[in-house]
Amino acid sequence: MERESTVTEAQTGEGQPTKGRRAPSIIVLNTILVVLGTVLTTVGILFLVSFVGARGESSSVRDRYEACYEAARDLMDASDFLTAQARIYVLSADEKYLGQYLEEILNTKRRDHAVETLKENAAGTQAERQLTKALAKSNELSQRELYAMRLVAESQGIAPLPKELSNVTLSSKDGQRSSAQKRERAEQLMLGPEYDSLKAQIVDGVNKCSQHLESDLQAARVSSLENEHVLQTVLFITLVMDVVLLVAFVVTNNILVMRPIRHYNHSILENDSLVVEGSSEIRNVAISYNRIYDENQKRTQHLRQVAHTDSLTGLLNRGSFDHVMDTQPSNSALIIIDVDLFKQVNDVYGHATGDAVLKKVGGALTRWFRSTDYVCRIGGDEFAVVLTQMTLEIRGVVVRKLESIQNDLTNTADGLPPVSISAGVAFSESAQDANSLYRAADEAVYAAKHGGRNRVVFYEDL
Repeated sequence: MERESTVTEAQTGEGQPTKGRRAPSIIVLNTILVVLGTVLTTVGILFLVSFVGARGESSSVRDRYEACYEAARDLMDASDFLTAQARIYVLSADEKYLGQYLEEILNTKRRDHAVETLKENAAGTQAERQLTKALAKSNELSQRELYAMRLVAESQGIAPLPKELSNVTLSSKDGQRSSAQKRERAEQLMLGPEYDSLKAQIVDGVNKCSQHLESDLQAARVSSLENEHVLQTVLFITLVMDVVLLVAFVVTNNILVMRPIRHYNHSILENDSLVVEGSSEIRNVAISYNRIYDENQKRTQHLRQVAHTDSLTGLLNRGSFDHVMDTQPSNSALIIIDVDLFKQVNDVYGHATGDAVLKKVGGALTRWFRSTDYVCRIGGDEFAVVLTQMTLEIRGVVVRKLESIQNDLTNTADGLPPVSISAGVAFSESAQDANSLYRAADEAVYAAKHGGRNRVVFYEDL
């Protein structure tokens, strides 16, 4: 019934760790991986924020330069508008065009707004300086235009003159001219080559401003694309490293924790010692288990040497049972089992068949309980099992084992009549000593027999 292997034997087999080999700590490894993952994720988030900011900045730069382009066009459009209004007024003397001219320079002020826009969005650049020069030339041209329009207004005898025209001082020569001569002088000022030269300087300034804006925008785009490329590369590297860390986390935990646990579970189900493997924490669990396993094996071997067995079933006899109970370990359980209606088996089939049935019961108990448990025959058809390392939390294991035994005993393939058992179970957690544990189990089996037989009753449920 007892397994002969020990911890020492289990740890000297093939594939066992060699003495002195140090196992990694899963806690340390996981802490390192988590810290690295946190750092990389933080770095990734920072670069992602930077990337989004860079994209936003690129869009903002584009918007600013578009505003600058619009401002340059506005200045040129305003200059052309003033030229057109002034020339038409000089040629037609229609005061409507004078009013539109004054509205532009006094209220609309597109030229001034254009320069302000450039100062806000491109201050200190060549584009801003060129547009400022263009505005200066446009203001110089405006003085010429106002001078010419003053001549026309006086030739028409307009009184009072608008403030902007009255502020213009005519030269003594021009002031003495006749009305026709003043008109002629005004046309000369507005339509002559000198005016066109000043106008060309304005156009040249606006064109140079646009060229500088285009150059600056292109440089900003190149810089923005380079920054975005760098940020994208860093984000990709960070993502790859995060994935690598995640894979490392899963692999190390599988190798150092999950796989050893699966092996341990299998070994425990097979009632075998554990192969010491995995992380240092898991290895410590295996070493502790193997130490207990070894102690139980030694206790069982010692018991075999000093105790007697039942001659019929080969199980431990009543004397051995009493010895086990006297040395009862903590965290144990006691099962007392009666074969239901066993007297009828003897009466109907004879004592030989009855003995065979008892052997069958003993074989089933030995087969389904662990090698570290103590299976005893303590009376005619009364059996007992002392379970080691058994607590209330895993009472379901006891139920499953007893159900399997019931199934074996109802199987008539061996030619024996089917029988059932009644079982009473008590845990050491509910008893103060061996005597109270026995009384509790006996009370439970009594309840099972009088409750209809063929069942298991736990003392804790009474």
